[in-house]
Amino acid sequence: MMKKAQAFIYYLSYGNPKIFGVMLISAIFIVIVRILGPFELGWDQAIQLEAAHRLIHGLGLTSTYFATPFANINQTPQPQYLTWFPPAFSLIVASLLSLKVSLALSLKIIYSLTTIIGWLGWASIASNFLSKPMQLRWGYFSAQFAIAALLPVFYTPLWEGTDIFLWAGLPFIIILFVTSAIKKSWSMPLIATSGVIFGLLYSFRYASLFVAVAAFFILFQVNFPHIRFFFKSYIIFISYSLLIIFPVYIYNKLVSISAGLPQYITEYGFSNIADTLRRIISNWSNLSILSGMPLIQTVATYIKPYTAINYIYGVLCFIFICGLTIVISRANNLEVSQFKRHINISISLLPISITIFLMFCMFFNPYNFLENPRYYIPAMFSIIFISYDLATRRTNHKFIKMACSTFIVIFLMYNIACVPLSVALQKPDTQLQRILSYIPKPSLQYPSNKVVSRTEDSLSKLKDLQKINPEAVFFIQYQANYIYDGSAGFRLIPGGKPGGDFWRTTHGDIWEKAYVDKAVKIFWVVDKACPGICNAEEPYNPMPQLSALPNTKTIFTYPDEGTKILVSDLPSGYKF
Repeated sequence: MMKKAQAFIYYLSYGNPKIFGVMLISAIFIVIVRILGPFELGWDQAIQLEAAHRLIHGLGLTSTYFATPFANINQTPQPQYLTWFPPAFSLIVASLLSLKVSLALSLKIIYSLTTIIGWLGWASIASNFLSKPMQLRWGYFSAQFAIAALLPVFYTPLWEGTDIFLWAGLPFIIILFVTSAIKKSWSMPLIATSGVIFGLLYSFRYASLFVAVAAFFILFQVNFPHIRFFFKSYIIFISYSLLIIFPVYIYNKLVSISAGLPQYITEYGFSNIADTLRRIISNWSNLSILSGMPLIQTVATYIKPYTAINYIYGVLCFIFICGLTIVISRANNLEVSQFKRHINISISLLPISITIFLMFCMFFNPYNFLENPRYYIPAMFSIIFISYDLATRRTNHKFIKMACSTFIVIFLMYNIACVPLSVALQKPDTQLQRILSYIPKPSLQYPSNKVVSRTEDSLSKLKDLQKINPEAVFFIQYQANYIYDGSAGFRLIPGGKPGGDFWRTTHGDIWEKAYVDKAVKIFWVVDKACPGICNAEEPYNPMPQLSALPNTKTIFTYPDEGTKILVSDLPSGYKF
């Protein structure tokens, strides 16, 4: 039995079981650390959890976050079916909740299993890159073990969204693609399996569509120069993915109040192509996120106001991303196996694939997709793996080898020295969040089995106010934080701009028509920094119709959360 287990690990690690083992042990450690702590939610996660609660209570897979408001504020808005996010996450949570499993335990089961599965895949890929010690001036340095131990600790995706599902499934698709090129007799079944995995990933996260771009490039390179076989492989891959993608699409069409995909899909970018191209190029500087080091990412933020420098830096980042595949292809030589050549190039294609996908998305929405670090998570190991591989190659490209070695040393110094130092200097929030997946606060205990948002104190107060004032109306600027447990009666403060922000449903300026047909007490929960009453589209600009309401006063403030609660007593017939 032991020999079979060893043989299986040797197979998964492609002959490098030590790196595979170190990475897996580190991954298990970080999973245990997170399981013992409280579970902090992200906004999109909270909305999907509300839909899960509503589903098990017979209300369908609906959400009040996208509720259609009435002009008469006394009327309860009509919840809408959840199409903004794919249904799989909500359905899995609802299944566990229906079995009487607590929300905290349900989430920890889902995310811990996903994390372990993901690291099994990434550890297999890492075993191909982290195979040799680095040669420095003073001798050899076994940096591969340090990297294998550090990656799960600091680079496991946070458990506050659905990004982790795409991250966990991607390495298996890559491995199946490369294996299909080596084992020709199993080629089509392997491609079909990868297509099914792609479809499953889409059912958790729409951003998984980037895999279709990556698959095109990867299948082309593993099958080159057999172009006909490439097209056949890609068609099979897409066809099998549609077994899951198509039903999700049909579901969205049937239940959505608008045709097609969610409402944020627009023709915005095509109406002004010049402006869209300007937005894209000005955001290329954010490609530095792919370095995996927040220290480098701050450069993009710092130079943003300096237009010329930002453009130059961005163009250099884009050229670097495009050049990765060329560099790794030229560095491949006869000492590298066919499998490793394919896996090297496949990993190098991830950054340019995600970049092309995000640029394409910017033609359909004003949101700056290139600016959000979440979208780079699937490709975040590419530069680290490629740099280490090039730093340990026997090659004539001495400059490339030196540059890669320098990057690896800086990467290790940052994670080994800078992170503990920032914690010691009482700046632990973002660094500890990378490990714990929640922002440490005095109010949060460890260990804990609680599910929390970042506004727990004000949520508790709102529930008390709701009991005391059952006829009152509750409007909340960041409503998602207050509905994750299925709490009813909390409304989102609607925005006033048609076609507004990416994150909002839009119904025009409802406040121009809004009124109350009977006296009502309205509670408002807004950002403490807002000088009046704001919505989430413009969090610090008061809405004129709301900020001038009569009989309005602040009754509670929560400095740690950055929130405040106001109350308005409006007479019957009041028009906003």
